[in-house]
Amino acid sequence: MITTNRGLISVQVDILIPVKLTPDWLKVAVGRYAKYALPSTVFQGRDMSDVHIQGMGSPQDLLRIAQQAETEGADACIIDCFTDPGLDRCSAQIKIPVIGVGQAGMWAVKLIGARFAIITTEESIVDLIAQNAVRYGVGDALHSVTAIGMPFDEVPQREEEAFERLEEISLALLPEVDVFLLGCTELAELARPLCLRLQDEKPDVQVINPLIAATHLAETLSLARC
Repeated sequence: MITTNRGLISVQVDILIPVKLTPDWLKVAVGRYAKYALPSTVFQGRDMSDVHIQGMGSPQDLLRIAQQAETEGADACIIDCFTDPGLDRCSAQIKIPVIGVGQAGMWAVKLIGARFAIITTEESIVDLIAQNAVRYGVGDALHSVTAIGMPFDEVPQREEEAFERLEEISLALLPEVDVFLLGCTELAELARPLCLRLQDEKPDVQVINPLIAATHLAETLSLARC
């Protein structure tokens, strides 16, 4: 943390991305957090570009880039994947706060204290998300985890279709659910338009964007530490 000449405390938050991204996509991924942050917060993205992998990085890969972030002055890290890969290992072995997007989103729902549902992208991660909900202490409030049946990396190109699937699923669940949590970082930006649509049917329903929850939790934990 650095105090600026205007008396503001500048916090550096590093976004840990467990896949390889193009430079343009990396910029977009980091920008999704930065636009919700305090003006003095600085963001840096770290992906798997220097790791010889195909697909998702391992927990050990996430730990390595988290350690690098800590060494290079980050005040906190956010793991940019709703399933929070490597979160336990990173939290146990480095001193700065490491926030999982899924963890932050579920804790935000817990503070609201309502019956909630998670909507994610792919069926293959539904069980893992449900297990994480139990680990994070919100399993008793979880109604369901549902997938829209679309690979996460296709969402940006198929955003209209993704929204239609979100709308269909959430409208079906609306009588039994008070809060929806979007369970993928690629879906997160659809939270506000989905909320506005659902509030036409149920005015007090809420839709949580987990990126916002993770951003402000990282800032809070950074500023709270001496």
